[in-house]
Amino acid sequence: MAAERFQALIIDDDPMTARATARGLGRGCDTSVSHSAEEGLARLRAGEQFDLVVCDVMMPGMKGSEFFADAVALSPELRGRIVLVTGGASAEQAIRIKELGVVCLQKPLRVETLRKLAADAGCGRR
Repeated sequence: MAAERFQALIIDDDPMTARATARGLGRGCDTSVSHSAEEGLARLRAGEQFDLVVCDVMMPGMKGSEFFADAVALSPELRGRIVLVTGGASAEQAIRIKELGVVCLQKPLRVETLRKLAADAGCGRR
């Protein structure tokens, strides 16, 4: 039996990193990419639904922790389905992420870890 497909939103200001993350999720995932947290949040406000959101922490403008707080306020069901990723968050951002209780992965992302988080988040089972 084939695995169910799921919808993922990748938010990263680096197009190459966004593409690599999408590939890492595998063929069973339909991915959409936004290159800013503001753009990703606008998609959620427009009613787009995602089983998993992978968001970079350090981006120009809105930071990943701010995106997480706003996204969960908008759609509480996203709690546990948003994963933040960082190549080196500032001490202030690290504290904020810990306070939010959100999963945060270090770059470079390991494909196995990303896929496990997607499965644990119930991706594909709405």
